[in-house]
Amino acid sequence: MPSGLLHPTLAADDSHAARLSRAGFLFGRGQLDRLQAGEPLMTASGVLQMAGHDLDEDRWPHLLRQQGWPAGFVRWCSPSEAADAVGLRPRRGGLWFDKGAVVSAAAWCRAMLVGEPGIRLHCGYPAIRIAQQSNSWCIEGRAAPITPAPVLVIASAMDAARLLETQFAPVRPIRGRITRLAAGELACLRAGLAGQGTVVPGLDGRVSVGATYEPIGPAEGPGISDTSAHESNLARLAKLLAQPAPVRIEGGFDGIRCVATDRTPLAGAVADERAALAARSVAQGAHLADLPRRAGLYCSFALGSRGLALAPLLGELIACLIEGEPPPIERSLAAIVDPARFLLRRLRKP
Repeated sequence: MPSGLLHPTLAADDSHAARLSRAGFLFGRGQLDRLQAGEPLMTASGVLQMAGHDLDEDRWPHLLRQQGWPAGFVRWCSPSEAADAVGLRPRRGGLWFDKGAVVSAAAWCRAMLVGEPGIRLHCGYPAIRIAQQSNSWCIEGRAAPITPAPVLVIASAMDAARLLETQFAPVRPIRGRITRLAAGELACLRAGLAGQGTVVPGLDGRVSVGATYEPIGPAEGPGISDTSAHESNLARLAKLLAQPAPVRIEGGFDGIRCVATDRTPLAGAVADERAALAARSVAQGAHLADLPRRAGLYCSFALGSRGLALAPLLGELIACLIEGEPPPIERSLAAIVDPARFLLRRLRKP
């Protein structure tokens, strides 16, 4: 993806999803600040989460006072205040995240790879299957196998369930298409705008608008040749800005999101499903901590539309599990992303 928005999500009840989003945002922003030395990784200009309807505009200022967030984290902006912050007037006011940022995911990945000389990157290597031999994991492909290792992390989106050979990872592909626009009359846009869609002033000077949310069949692949996605995205632009300007389309981006049925990532130690199912008669009252795990095997996938905010935090969670260190989030949040949660629900059924 050319550029994306890094910002948290708030909820009136400060739900698990909102707390996980906040933790991911703060962790990711801290990592970006530490890495920001060479290639530009982000534009730290803030992000406006526009209110969805009149009820939000009436309710959120009160909720912010009630929840007690510092203004440096989030504050309410009227439409005129938001226009000063964003550079263009949005249709409504909204939540202003001063530390929000426009981020290049590709540059972020490159910065982490350059900063770790012990990493060897193998590209263009199709993984057909994984197998455990003695105390090591092997990746079998169509070329010479990669050196076995005691720890393997599967982070391959829609292909993860196949490689893990799991019955309990209910995910589906959701297509997301973005329209790229010449800056033109949008050149004064200086911060990201989110709502029923997003408007992103990219690091390359172009503006991205999106994204579609399209269920697709298993045989369908990406492609942005038709005009329906562009029309849909320009309609989103019109709903976000008070006075949409004339625009010129300069291309698009097409990707496939991996989304779990409960819309929450799967990240952590992989369960030993065969062992758990074999002991099902005694596992109906089990908790996540009681389930057997496949030694040295971890996963991180099904991040849906929240990859920028969650991927770095979930990577840190997995690293802490591997090293036996305290996790970066509380146990209740680690539990909602635990990849064994769907297996546990099956075991608890009578």
